[in-house]
Amino acid sequence: KEAEMLTDASRALAITYGGSIKDIDELTLTLGRAGVEIKNLKEATQASVELATITGDSFKDASEVTSSFITTFIKNMNETGLSVGRLADKLGYVANASKLSVKDLGTVGNYALLTSQKLNLTTDATGALITSFSNLGMNASTIGTSFRRLDLIFSGAGFDKVFAKLGQSQDEWRVKIRENSDELINFGKALKNLSVEEYEAVTKGMDVLAKNTLDAMRNGADIAEGHLLRLKNAADLSVMAQAKAMGATTQMQRIANAVTTSLDGLVTKILDFSERSDISKLTEEYGDLSKQLEKTGITQAEITKINERLNAIQGELERKVGSFNDKLKTLNSTVANTIVFIAGSGGVYLALKG
Repeated sequence: KEAEMLTDASRALAITYGGSIKDIDELTLTLGRAGVEIKNLKEATQASVELATITGDSFKDASEVTSSFITTFIKNMNETGLSVGRLADKLGYVANASKLSVKDLGTVGNYALLTSQKLNLTTDATGALITSFSNLGMNASTIGTSFRRLDLIFSGAGFDKVFAKLGQSQDEWRVKIRENSDELINFGKALKNLSVEEYEAVTKGMDVLAKNTLDAMRNGADIAEGHLLRLKNAADLSVMAQAKAMGATTQMQRIANAVTTSLDGLVTKILDFSERSDISKLTEEYGDLSKQLEKTGITQAEITKINERLNAIQGELERKVGSFNDKLKTLNSTVANTIVFIAGSGGVYLALKG
């Protein structure tokens, strides 16, 4: 029964996003071998396909990232209220808002996720820090190294001057962060509140990599805070992925066009592809506004206004993508006895029955 359910899910994903059913089945096997539990395989497969869709990366890279984050935050840390679907939404945000590819995220995860477990960081805090470090120009391996130094900063020797200047001990900060990940952002803001002279005095002679990590925490405090807020309300990855798929010459478009052509206009009243144009424009606006939030010097009033528009766009996308999907379902029902889907090495194709 579970195998049958996963096969049906692979077929549906192939139709929606393109790619062959065989490739998606292999993706599911990869996730299973990586330790993703059977109960999470369907959602994890969908998350990986959608992540690959919005980033343009391979299914293989997307599945490796998805499985490692699921293992850390859901299986090992059992993060409260975090489902595979919501985790996927957050991964989609990080991939879009950072300068990192999905493969880069995998590299970061190899180093960062262990620190996240040690400091009990949430997905949101981890994602906010990864994204802000990337926005500051760090590459994947440097971000990973900075996370390792972050664990050292809150547990190792040589940081007494920093914590003394901030007015709380290393142990007090570590406890605070483990109890509430948002305190990690507050730590960066506390560093930022030090004058240049004060900051340089307490970090003088420090290990270079640790100093670089503190620099990034200090310089990126406001950026990280913005990302943290938006990660907590990350847009539905399915909506964003489907919106992107509808805005280009994708497998789904070719399938739908084939249906319309094969049935000589029978379904043109059911399925109006002009909606794709609206969806594409909304997706572009969402991306442009998200980039504006990354600019330094942006005021709180501007942030509030942009966030209100982002929420409105997300609502419009959910409505329009939902409407489009409803029409696809009607279309499938209407032509069920007329066409048959054929899975081949190049994807999913259509043929007339009889």
